[in-house]
Amino acid sequence: MSFDIFLQCYRNGEAASFKRAVFDEIFETQNDRIERDFVQPRYLDGSGGDIYVDENDVQCIMFNHCGGDIFWAKVCELLYVTKSVIFWPDDKGHNSVIADTDALKHLPSTWVEGFGGGRIAHNGPELEAFIYS
Repeated sequence: MSFDIFLQCYRNGEAASFKRAVFDEIFETQNDRIERDFVQPRYLDGSGGDIYVDENDVQCIMFNHCGGDIFWAKVCELLYVTKSVIFWPDDKGHNSVIADTDALKHLPSTWVEGFGGGRIAHNGPELEAFIYS
């Protein structure tokens, strides 16, 4: 996929962060670091992507040139663990996804209203389907 996809963390309606170690553990990026804030993980099934992620406390992540089963499963796991939202440019009005309803209570009300709520992806294939639809 060549367009940018973003992950943003919120707590109680405010931008929040999580530790970079959470990201590194899920994405197994120990050997994939190109620069301090850029990694290119590649997985056994050929999936992977370009990921721009903060060095220490992570508020937002940008993914591009990404795809594949293992990759999307890891994105969905990160969404679930951090209670974050993922979003991308789209003219259809439904461009945000969360991993469970607990994340909804953390989003700003303007986010929920302005971005079509948030659809729930329970796994990688569901997340990928929402993005490609």
